[in-house]
Amino acid sequence: MGLVTIYSDMEKPLAAVLAHMEFYGVKLDSGKLANYSLALEKEIDEARVKILNLAGEDFNINSNVEMRRILFEKMKLVSKKKTKTGASVDAEVLRDLAGESPICAELLKYRALAKMKSTYADALPALVAPDGRLHTTFNATGTLTGRLSSSKPNLQNIPKGVAGSGEIRGAFVCDEGKVLLSGDYSQIDLRVLAHFSGDERLIEAFSKDEDIHNFTASLVFGTGINEVTKEQRRIAKTVNFGIVYGMSSFGLAADIEISRKEADDIIKEYWKLFPGVKHYVKNSAEGAFERGYTETLFGRRRILTGRTPFDRRAAINTPIQGTSSDIIKKAMIDIFPRLSEHGAVMILQVHDELLFEIDQQNAGKFAKISRGFMEKAVKLSVPLKVNMQRGFNFAEMENIE
Repeated sequence: MGLVTIYSDMEKPLAAVLAHMEFYGVKLDSGKLANYSLALEKEIDEARVKILNLAGEDFNINSNVEMRRILFEKMKLVSKKKTKTGASVDAEVLRDLAGESPICAELLKYRALAKMKSTYADALPALVAPDGRLHTTFNATGTLTGRLSSSKPNLQNIPKGVAGSGEIRGAFVCDEGKVLLSGDYSQIDLRVLAHFSGDERLIEAFSKDEDIHNFTASLVFGTGINEVTKEQRRIAKTVNFGIVYGMSSFGLAADIEISRKEADDIIKEYWKLFPGVKHYVKNSAEGAFERGYTETLFGRRRILTGRTPFDRRAAINTPIQGTSSDIIKKAMIDIFPRLSEHGAVMILQVHDELLFEIDQQNAGKFAKISRGFMEKAVKLSVPLKVNMQRGFNFAEMENIE
């Protein structure tokens, strides 16, 4: 099956890298999280009081049965989704209904706060070892795309860009005299898509180092690249990341809160502007179905046994996600032998980002070295780009040119 190289050149040497990362661990400021947990408890109590007042009675907020009774029987709201046990009260439904009743927005807030508290603020300190560090377990074969996963705790989903994420990320710190150094691949999935699809516009945009979301927005909305609004960029970003993974006009409409007709028009315009991407999406799935598998640039395979919508999405996005994953794995293997001479340790991999802990005086030099290895891990038809940052905690990181 041609998979020996993946084993011998990637997965086997990566095992030593992962073992080293697990053994060294990530330093956690448990006291900071304990304080945040108390603050969250206060916010959760305030949200609970608002919800009960809006409901006009006391009920168990954590019970879906009780929530259905309040929302759909008492308040006469209508859920657009059904489950085996009744009308759905998931986040998507609550978002849809938030405009009709303020209780739905409060329920979303309550759930977000409760998850932040239970999953991170309370759970992470409980898993800290006597050395003051978290020692996660990396699962090299835990996903079908080849992406790394981690457990006890899961550090692949450290929140970013949402309320409270700064407090959680700020608790990931470094030893005295050290600094955290981050190397983050910029839009690697879209760069891999440009390579696979051969789309001329996409390749041109990345070759000129354009902001790909501004670039897409300027074409889709027919405006100058310097005149793109934040809203137009947000829509273009959703389309760029969603369309290749089988996002429908219905899904796009729900995500960016526009009409189905508007979403349909945006997708049609996107396909006209990026015909190479359209060809890739249309033909990669059929080719994979005929072979019975799909594969990454490095030859990693995912077996496909059906032709369901799920299988179609897998056939399209596995080569993209899997190749991105293989690229960062190769970079990890290439960088690993250079760590000790620079007083650096690779401590974490979070999707498209590598995190190091390093002696402060060596950070600048090592940033250039690690960026070089990451950007040269593989040669694509577009350049790979890595953003390097440094800081004393994972929340407050400054760019390194």
